This record gives sequence, C-alpha cells and structure tokens, in this order.
Amino acid sequence: RAAPGAPPFRESPAYSCVAAAAFFAGCSLPLARLALVAALVCTVSSRSGRRALVSAARTRPFAGWAVFICVAFAISLAAALTNADPLLVPRRGLGKFDKLLWFGTMAVVASQIRSAERAGKILRAFVLGAAVSAACVLAVNPLGALLESRMPDDYTLYRSQSDPGAMSPVEARIARAAESAGLLDPALYDDLRRRPHRPILSPKAKAAVQAQPLLRWAYRGGWKAGAFGPALAKRGTMAASQRLMLGILAALALALAAFKEGEKARAARWVAATAFLAAALLLTCKRGPLVVLAASLVALLAHCGVSLRRSFAVLAVLAVAALAVPQVRARFSQLPSELSLERGGRARMWCVMAPQLRRERPFGIGFRALTYEKMVDMDCKLTGGKVWVEVGRNHVHCTPLQVLVDLGWIGLAAWAAWMALALRFAASVAKRAKRRGCGPGGGERLAPALAFLPAAFLSVLLAYGLVEYNFADSEIVLLYAFAFGLAIAFSKIGPDRA
Repeated sequence: RAAPGAPPFRESPAYSCVAAAAFFAGCSLPLARLALVAALVCTVSSRSGRRALVSAARTRPFAGWAVFICVAFAISLAAALTNADPLLVPRRGLGKFDKLLWFGTMAVVASQIRSAERAGKILRAFVLGAAVSAACVLAVNPLGALLESRMPDDYTLYRSQSDPGAMSPVEARIARAAESAGLLDPALYDDLRRRPHRPILSPKAKAAVQAQPLLRWAYRGGWKAGAFGPALAKRGTMAASQRLMLGILAALALALAAFKEGEKARAARWVAATAFLAAALLLTCKRGPLVVLAASLVALLAHCGVSLRRSFAVLAVLAVAALAVPQVRARFSQLPSELSLERGGRARMWCVMAPQLRRERPFGIGFRALTYEKMVDMDCKLTGGKVWVEVGRNHVHCTPLQVLVDLGWIGLAAWAAWMALALRFAASVAKRAKRRGCGPGGGERLAPALAFLPAAFLSVLLAYGLVEYNFADSEIVLLYAFAFGLAIAFSKIGPDRA
C-alpha cells in the first residue's frame, strides 16, 4: 500500500495483462490468449519478471507439466510414425499439440500475483468475466431455443419449395423473415437432407452449415428440436458450464472473505453474483457440473468454518433450483441410457471402446488420434454390424480413459502424477491458510476462503473429467492453467506474508 502523500501506485503492464487474461478466461478464448501473450512479453522484458518466471517454473505443477508434455510428444510421434490404421490420425494430434503448450502460462499467472491484494483483484476479474458468459447464456440461449423451436423442420422446409402450403402461417412468416435477413436458404437443405445424422458432410453441406446460422442451429446435435426445452438443452456447452462452475466457487469465496472481514455489504454483492452465475449454470442444463459443484460448495463452506447444517441448507437450495428446471430434470432422467451398453452412451465407451483400443494399441494411439469412424468400425466388428456408439464423438467421455487410449499406461502415469502433485500442492496452500487464518485489514493476509480456491478449481475440473473429456479443450486448458498459476502464486504469498 502506498504511504500517505505518496503518488498513486500504478500496476505493471504484465500484471494488467494477466488481470485481463483472467477476465477473458471467463468469457473469450481468443482475447484471453492474446492477453496471456502480452503478459508473457511484458514479463520477460524486465529482470524481476524473468526471475519470477524462473521461480514459478521450479515448482511441482510446472515440472509435472514439462514431464508430461515430453512423454506425450514422444508417444504421439512414435504413434504417427508407426500407425498403419487408416481410421486413426495421430498426425492430427501432432498438429493440435499447441493446445498443451498453453498449460505453460501457469508460470505467467503465478509470476504476477505477488500479494494477497493482487490475488483478490485477479479473482474478481475472473468472476466478472464469468458473469459476461452468464449474461450471454441467460440472454442468447433462450432466444436461440425459441427461434429454433418455431422454425419448420428440415423436411417441411425442403417440401415447401414445391408445396407452399407445407408450412403453417407462423412458420412461413419466420422463414421469410430469416430469408430476408440473409440467414437461411431453403435450397441448401437439399444437400443436408440426403445425409441425415452423419457427422462428416460434403463440402457443399459443410459450407452451408458454417455460412447459415439457422442451418447450423438445425443441424447441431441432430436435426431441429421441435420444442423449446430440447432446443434450450442443446445450447448448453461444456466450456460455458465449466467457466460458470469455477466462477461460482470464486464468487462465493470472495463473499466468505468479505464476510470474515466484517464487510457485509460487499459480501452481499458477491452473494448476488454467485446467484447470477448459478442461474446461468442451471440454464446450460448440464448434469456433471451441477453434481461436482455441489460437492465443492460443501467442502468450501466447511473449510471456512461454516456448519454442516448451513452447508447442506445451501446444497438443498441448489438442488431445489436445479430440479425446478424441467430440462435439468430431463437430463438426469437420461442417466439410465448413459449406463446402458446398448444405447451408445458413456458406458459403452468406457466398458467397450476404451478397453478394445487399449488392447489394440497398448502404448497409445497418439494424442487426439481417435475418430468416430474408428469406433464405428470397432462396434460393427463386435456386434456383427450394429452401431451403438454415440454419433459423432471422437473421444470416450472420460479424461483418464482418454489419456490411457491416447498415450498408453506411460502417458496415463505421467498425467496422474502431474495432477496428484498439483492437487497436493494446492491443498497444502489451503491447509496453511486455514491454520493461520485471515489477518485484520482485509488485504494483509490471504483469506482461507481464497486460499482454498486453487484446490477447489482443480478438484471440480478433475471430478468432471471423470465423466467428460475436458483436458485438451482449448477453453478448459486456460482454466486448468489459471488454477495451477493460482496455486503457485498463493504458495509464495503465504497466509502471513502479503
């Protein structure tokens, strides 16, 4: 803090870029990457920044990433050189290896968080970015679902070219409005209609889907949803739901820290932000984030000294709110189909596809080498011609299993060791903060609620990764790197050295 009468303190450009990256990590991948690159350039331009980077690179999370990426590249390169299966494409994985390089930005984040005050500002920036995502979900998803549910289906739209009475007056009015806005060309459905439910389209159909937003809405996840609820559920994305669940944890931690400092008005504002983010998360209609978030909320409240009765009261409110949304109830009702080997869901990928791939290539097929066509071919051989595997997927809906398929036992061991070291590292920061507590003055010590966040972030990402492949998705890589960077930074701040 500046002394009385001293000129106002100005943050360094590198720190400002990291704060911008934290904000955009919650809402925009391209802008977040741009801010991280700018932060890296600013950091290496100063001697103190270079020292901070080197210090961050000497920690266990960064070392685990360095070992893993070397192992992953060696295995992927060997798979590309020895692959004889035309249905596997390990060379594609080598082309996408830059996704794993973004994990290295954890050092940039860690190098610029040098005080508890900076830590709070970075977390506030992230929550604000997540709030932008929440606003988009709350505004855009219902509007898109309403438009899709009222649009004519693909066959009606196609038939209307020769039979003007095929569409109802409302459908015709919506279609005319879409056409006048340049959003829809009914003739383009001809090429799509001949290839229903196929993930690989002809060049003409691909161009149509990419160029026409309404066509893209109609085609995504199958054909057009005929009702508002299914259309709304289709719009929930994995990236948005995971950004929101981390934003909820950060907002609640900021509320608990403010309440601990006696600032009830500020705590109330962060509680309102938590509720806003939670409403958007419910609207994504995703099951996994809701379940792992509920467990993490109870752990966070218990870590901060909140009684179990109050913790479970918060959990009950979340459960009632979730079950009040029909689309969320519908998603949970689909769980039996996910656990059926004959319905192509997660159970088939976990119990049939992944073991068969491991037997065929025990040392791994290469990073991102799996294709939907390969799983279809395996299904046909195992079932005598039937195809049960989920349409269009090129992963097995489980991060540890996907790492095992891609990189074999060696790669899985390297990944598991990295995650275990990082999680233990983050947990040690949380334990030390809880033992020593939060000091007076608000910014003098790292609050236990904030110190718990790196461990909470990593826990929810890893827990969700058990039922979804969330490791090499571009947006989620930045969330992992952000959590690693916070853990490294908080370990150097300490609860008594702001």
